Amino acid sequence: RQQSTEGRRTGGPDGGPAERIVSRDAGVAILSDVRGNLGPASVLRQDPPGTDWIGDRWQAASDMGGTAIGGSHWILVDFAGAVPPGGAVEATRVSLDWETAYANDYVVETRADAPPVEVRPDGSGRDTGGDGPAGWCRLFDGADAADLPRRTTVESGRSPGVKARMPLHVVHTIDLTAGGAGPSRRGGC
Repeated sequence: RQQSTEGRRTGGPDGGPAERIVSRDAGVAILSDVRGNLGPASVLRQDPPGTDWIGDRWQAASDMGGTAIGGSHWILVDFAGAVPPGGAVEATRVSLDWETAYANDYVVETRADAPPVEVRPDGSGRDTGGDGPAGWCRLFDGADAADLPRRTTVESGRSPGVKARMPLHVVHTIDLTAGGAGPSRRGGC
């Protein structure tokens, strides 16, 4: 799957905010809790997205048959290297470009400080902060019915080699400007 966070980076050429897909900036670091069997999580920031349908994707699978690696998984997009000193990223939407195998029940969270993650030799990360929500602010929860109206879904193409009619791409776009501070938004964000 491919992921992008679309937003504004403060300090555009005219002094105001500049709209751009910030997650594809070279300074953005992307980690995941598992390496999986395809590309490393860093493929998610390719600009433009890659054309190698195997090496340019990330998935939490252990083999080419798509056998899922058990448990919940995470991807971390660290914008610290994409903004000048004193700058900030203000995200207006998050877009997730999935393939035929996709999830509806996922969480998008943010935090202002460096997350507690240790990078492993294979490029994956290990959360060293435990399972607690400390420091994280929930922006979207696919299991929360109140959040669902902020997500739009667009399906395109047809997945080859399968009998059932299934989309090749499923794009979820989450509007981060809609709604107020509902129950899914921990930490006052």
